[in-house]
Amino acid sequence: MESGRGCPYGCDFCTVTGFFGDSIRFRTNESVVDEILRLKDRAKRENGKIGVFFIDDNFAINVKRAKSLLREMIARDAKIPWVAQISINLLRDEELLDLIAESGGRWIFIGLESIDKANLDAVHKGFNKPAEYAGILQKLADRGLYAITSFIFGMDGDTPGVSARNGGRPVSAS
Repeated sequence: MESGRGCPYGCDFCTVTGFFGDSIRFRTNESVVDEILRLKDRAKRENGKIGVFFIDDNFAINVKRAKSLLREMIARDAKIPWVAQISINLLRDEELLDLIAESGGRWIFIGLESIDKANLDAVHKGFNKPAEYAGILQKLADRGLYAITSFIFGMDGDTPGVSARNGGRPVSAS
């Protein structure tokens, strides 16, 4: 299910702004919740199960809007298991995490891209802070939320010394 499209970040490696532009367009909360309720009703009639993958490029790109949608899902009993892609920098927000869990959120796809701040800065994704990754992932786990992470290996500047520069053991070149 798509609740919105577009992304203002413009990360060098991403095609989203090329396809959808850097302005964000959202469906109304009512439209999204009505669709969830129709799916939920159908699953009940057919003795089926329901889950939703919000295919938005960044479900919580507008945190205020995401919270509003999640509150409406909760208020209208449109709570179902769901998954979405959310940038880790937005998951610093404790209230957002609570609403994700209460509304049925189960799995969050997170692109971490690199553990090297300089590499993230070079691709215009300096808003992600590798030093915060572990703490945010722990906050998700504390709420029963599962993080599904992806990395881009071989970014310019990712050399065997990246791990050592960032507090880890040196990465083997072999």
